[in-house]
Amino acid sequence: MKTWDPLFENELLNAHDYRSFLAMFFRKDGGWQYPRPLTFAGFTEKSGFSSKSFLNDIIAGRKRASPTSFERICLGLKLKSNWREYLYCLVARDEESFRLPHQSPDYYEKEILKHQQRLLKLSRSRDVSHEVSPLLQVLTDEGSAEIFASLGEVEKGETVATIADRCRLPESRVTGILTRMSEVGLVTLDTQSGRYRPLANALDANELKTQEFFKKCYFRSLEKTKKRFATQADSKQSLFMTQTFSVSRTRLEAMRTELADLILKFASTAEDPSGDTIAEINIGFTNNL
Repeated sequence: MKTWDPLFENELLNAHDYRSFLAMFFRKDGGWQYPRPLTFAGFTEKSGFSSKSFLNDIIAGRKRASPTSFERICLGLKLKSNWREYLYCLVARDEESFRLPHQSPDYYEKEILKHQQRLLKLSRSRDVSHEVSPLLQVLTDEGSAEIFASLGEVEKGETVATIADRCRLPESRVTGILTRMSEVGLVTLDTQSGRYRPLANALDANELKTQEFFKKCYFRSLEKTKKRFATQADSKQSLFMTQTFSVSRTRLEAMRTELADLILKFASTAEDPSGDTIAEINIGFTNNL
């Protein structure tokens, strides 16, 4: 079997549930070379399902995966070994019919983290030319930016419950990302107080901005912003604007630099570490040269 692109594997590992994991195989705008996106008709032929809409209904939340359909899903997606086991854990966390009586969603949340680490190691050992740094893997985790911003003051930190409340994320998800952040040296856990403390006031990702994963993280942020503004564009709490104008080519670099400096200045000086909500800024500065 041809090796999947690291970008695709990273997106699979960042899927927040089994439905979004399955949807990844049908995306046409992912930016990866392999695997090529499936069609539901092609999937149906490979998996043996009688209905072309069955998997689409699962992805859309209209139907649930069952132990009976799981094997056919894996067959249609050509999932084997580690990826099959990883998908099983994602499904079992959300679907009770996959779990034994003594197993809980938290049990499978831990299993998911174990499989993520195993799959990352396999990906790096398979092709070192596509190796993704552990730091970059953490920074591209969905929710990692919000979690880091919710950590509070460097000296004090915050509890998982408070961070989860600020980010509007499940505590199990927050704990998993914080564990990975601790492994790469972004945070530390104070075992006495149970608080996670950031080891810096802000994330510095400048050395990552030329990499494709960093661009992917930015586009994901834009997608989240688009969804928020679908309901918040008329809110006094949000700033919604765009501007197109003419400018001398000789001033483009200075303008780009000043915009970046302005945003970083306010992010560093105006941030309230103990704030009770998260704000997000997206800057897209382009020219038509």
